Amino acid sequence: PLYSSAASDVYKRQGLTSAWSDVRMGSTKPLPEIATELSAVYEHGGVTLNWNPSTTKDVIRYKIWKKSMLIKWNLVGESESTSHVFMKGELGKSGVFAVTSVGADGLESERSESITIRSPE
Repeated sequence: PLYSSAASDVYKRQGLTSAWSDVRMGSTKPLPEIATELSAVYEHGGVTLNWNPSTTKDVIRYKIWKKSMLIKWNLVGESESTSHVFMKGELGKSGVFAVTSVGADGLESERSESITIRSPE
């Protein structure tokens, strides 16, 4: 696809707009496929979050997200493998977690299905 861009001063509302840039040729690449089948294993006083890898070949790492409040997600870890260990005390009483896949070019997948993990007693 072809694209061109311009910048506008929308915050100071002075109506300032730059000239349009030269037309450029762009290309797009799909986002990585999501990680699937999240599961939790309770062992040694902690919890290991596991998932099946993305089917996208250039995925180099995964980001682990924890839901807070109503809709906000916070990054709580990263992994180059398909698991992440939460040590005792890191989880609180429970949490809702999801994973995103990150490709070599920095593109990031949508979040996986979530899983609720309860802290071991």
